[in-house]
Amino acid sequence: MLVARVIGSGASESSRTLYIDRGETDGIHKNMAVITPEGVAGKVLETFSKSSLILLITDKDSGAGALLANSRTFGVVRGTGEPTVELRNVINDQDVALGETVLTSGLDQIFPKDLPLGTVASVEKGNPFKLIRVKPAARLDRLEEVLVLLTRQEIPEKKEARAAGAPEKKP
Repeated sequence: MLVARVIGSGASESSRTLYIDRGETDGIHKNMAVITPEGVAGKVLETFSKSSLILLITDKDSGAGALLANSRTFGVVRGTGEPTVELRNVINDQDVALGETVLTSGLDQIFPKDLPLGTVASVEKGNPFKLIRVKPAARLDRLEEVLVLLTRQEIPEKKEARAAGAPEKKP
């Protein structure tokens, strides 16, 4: 993980983005997961040499593979442009409780499995899927620092060791 400070937010009223003070020189790449200690915040949308643009999970263009913690039912969390997100593709026959935890499924290959996405705020029958609103676990309106999840090959210390000719340690 790499700690990053939030240094700005998107100017558009409809966009839910922010800028962090870490970029390509820190090993950050597009589609890396961005989290807080409470849960998922978003993903890296674009990188620059010393900063990155983050797409928050509440943005209309955002999504993540999800599952309900109790039933392990899979779905997809989609941003709405509002403070809540939608959990889609859960059939009407599935029991979903208010307050139930929604986790990442790991199937989107961006977010590791079982990170908190949020809690179920409302459930209604739809056609053919339930209409489920989820309150994000991370306080997206008050972000000051975030954690960027680096893949094993992106950890800066390992890259520096390889560049210096040092053998890489195997776990």
